[in-house]
Amino acid sequence: MKLTSRQKLRNHFLVGFVPFGGKFEDAIKLFIQDIQYLECGFLMTIDNEQVWVSGGLGITTADLPQGNDLAGTLRHNATYGCRTCKASRNDLTDISFDIAKHGRYHHLTNIEFKNIQCLPNISQKHTFASSLGLRLTPNPLNQLIWDRHISTPQDIFHCFAGKANRLLIATFGLLTHSGEDTFTETWKFFEVPSCWSQWQNPITHLASYFMSDILRLTMIIPFILRRCLTSNLLKCEALTIQFSLTTRMVFSKTLRNEDYETIQKMLELECKMLLEVFPEQFSGLPNLHVSRHIVAHAKTYGTAFNTSVSVKEMVHRIHKGVVPHTNKKNVEFDLIKRDNTLQTLRHLLDGGQDTRFGHNSPVHFCSVLFCSDFSIINFSQLKNGVN
Repeated sequence: MKLTSRQKLRNHFLVGFVPFGGKFEDAIKLFIQDIQYLECGFLMTIDNEQVWVSGGLGITTADLPQGNDLAGTLRHNATYGCRTCKASRNDLTDISFDIAKHGRYHHLTNIEFKNIQCLPNISQKHTFASSLGLRLTPNPLNQLIWDRHISTPQDIFHCFAGKANRLLIATFGLLTHSGEDTFTETWKFFEVPSCWSQWQNPITHLASYFMSDILRLTMIIPFILRRCLTSNLLKCEALTIQFSLTTRMVFSKTLRNEDYETIQKMLELECKMLLEVFPEQFSGLPNLHVSRHIVAHAKTYGTAFNTSVSVKEMVHRIHKGVVPHTNKKNVEFDLIKRDNTLQTLRHLLDGGQDTRFGHNSPVHFCSVLFCSDFSIINFSQLKNGVN
């Protein structure tokens, strides 16, 4: 699928992976068997020719805690909770920390897991594993041909959205009541692209914003501050400008060799400014440490944009927003069916068609009578008695 297609919401669907109350280790077994079969390769007939097909698991994107689970490391609240390096909790905002020297490498982590299993009792295993920042056993995905640390890059989109959200909260906290009124009045009449969604007041309703909306708001905050605030907050204004420039550079779709060094310098400057202006809000924040790994991930996968998952975050948040209102019943399949039904209707409204039926011309929404269990039934097929 092309990049432009992957950025469209209608091309993202929810798939029930782990049953309600189930375990990841049990649900992943069949998936691992299929991937192992694909890794071995097999013959496939394509255009009357025998073709050898093989593949494997590329990268897995996940939030900070779940990504650590996939890599077999402890979560970020542990003493050593980074899945890419062995930075301690006290080193998360240390710019001088040597990541290459203290990095996590797949072959060394395999040795550490073996050393953990050689210990005689569970207490010693827990103590030794905690000192390394590892779990007792590797993730089930370790059965596949992959690198647990390279194939689970940090969630860059989530990282920047989290920093932006905390920066906005800290910035709004500096405003007086009259300052909030002035900011709101300026923000209300600020010109934004027509394709952007309608926002509520960011001072009072920032929690309702999607991560993409927060990043967009961060882009225009410097201009709003310059219009409505006095010179006593120029230091904060310079910080928001630097944050916006860094975000734009990190999520660039194309990068040259010299751009990687530029991004590294911009990230270091942003980190220093955040800690200088808002030390209480950003001291020890894992997101600042994750920024140290962005350049390495960008070099591995071409750009940081290639591993960002902005649309996935939207779909995930919508799904999580519905779950608390289900009274904790086992309604996962109903929620997924509801979401996929909406996606199907959106596809029809966009002029889509069902490729299972041979139509000479596209079947538009106006020619569809109804949808039942995701099967599209056309009027002409009803006349011919087709189910």
